Amino acid sequence: MDNEKIQEAFKFLSNQELVGWDKGFVEDVSVWFEKHAGLSEKQYVILARIVEKFSPENLQAKEEWATEYRSTHTQNAKIIAKYYEGTG
Repeated sequence: MDNEKIQEAFKFLSNQELVGWDKGFVEDVSVWFEKHAGLSEKQYVILARIVEKFSPENLQAKEEWATEYRSTHTQNAKIIAKYYEGTG
């Protein structure tokens, strides 16, 4: 685990819109990294997974899914929501 790569990962993620658990994990593990000058193997693996979520390929796939959902699935979702609206 190269500390330079870890610092690059933190810098990269600081420019991303992290939310939820990922955001909390990155904040906590960055504090840990500063105090201990390194990460455990497990922390590093999780950090790498979070970085991968923001790879150009994954961001493109996410955008394609959103486009497909809007064009293909939105109408079905509205029909289902209307059906269950009265069941409260």
